[in-house]
Amino acid sequence: FPWLNLRDLGVGVRKCHDLFSADLVIDATGEEALGRAINGMHLAMTASRIPPVLYCWVAGEGDGAQAIWVENKGQHACWECLLQHGKNGDWEARFPFIRNESRLTIVGCAAVTPYAVSAAMGAAALASEMIGDWITDKIDPRFRSRARTHGETFRLRDSSPLRLKGCPACGRM
Repeated sequence: FPWLNLRDLGVGVRKCHDLFSADLVIDATGEEALGRAINGMHLAMTASRIPPVLYCWVAGEGDGAQAIWVENKGQHACWECLLQHGKNGDWEARFPFIRNESRLTIVGCAAVTPYAVSAAMGAAALASEMIGDWITDKIDPRFRSRARTHGETFRLRDSSPLRLKGCPACGRM
């Protein structure tokens, strides 16, 4: 996308007051807490022009990639709508994709899931596909999954899920 104008805002996302001044916000960190924070900030916006947010992540141990396109208003799911929430704060995937629980490896003070570089490239390709569809006004389906050839995944059809009744993020709106 050679016509893009990318800029580093120079601050952490949670402290960035300019985050939603762009035409599109992309969260490709795969960090659950950050995705939830961006989703909450996005849904709380009341400006007349609110950009969409594209969330994209590597699934499992590099078994595939997933992405969801979220708009502030409307009937479609937000990032949090991808989770079925329990009464005790626990959750599970609304649309299960990974067959086996991922292994976590402790590195310093962080827990990480190791996977090949090609997994991140697959997630970037999926995000690029969705951005290309947005440019040509064909963003549906909004939730997409791509499995690695021998990935331990369930078959999951691309779709445009509706908001989840009782979603803690958008269900109150």
